[in-house]
Amino acid sequence: MTRKISHLSILLALGLVLNMSMQIFSIQGMKVDFVVVMLCISILSADTVQEALMAGIAYGILTALTSTFTFGQVANLIDKVIVSLVMFQIKNILTITLEDKGKLIVYAALATIMSGSIFLLIALSFSNMIETFPLLFLTVVIPSAIGNSLVVLFFSKVFLKLKK
Repeated sequence: MTRKISHLSILLALGLVLNMSMQIFSIQGMKVDFVVVMLCISILSADTVQEALMAGIAYGILTALTSTFTFGQVANLIDKVIVSLVMFQIKNILTITLEDKGKLIVYAALATIMSGSIFLLIALSFSNMIETFPLLFLTVVIPSAIGNSLVVLFFSKVFLKLKK
């Protein structure tokens, strides 16, 4: 368990560093969310729903602390917890592993779309700006899903080597 927590911590730190480096590519305070890639890898390496939930809470808290989007703090915490629980179930139903490249690409894209959609719906509802959802979905969430689905391949290889 200690080893898993260490791996989770490394992934979380790496995701946050990548997120902080993406500050310059921000649209109305929303940016590409590389933390979702690391959350996917954490969920795929989780054996229990409790481990996936722990990852979701940890990622949610830290992304909430670094959010620059209006009402992004609340939205980040809620979206990461929901995504971690749903994606854990999808992982188990479809038996997705880190070695499964085709499924991994789709898994990361789905997690990113789910996370971005939940995040936007919550944050934009609180800020009374829900009419901007389509624009932000098309300009941030979809490109993020494409990018994350490719980036996850690289980081899954790194994680598998780290895990050995």
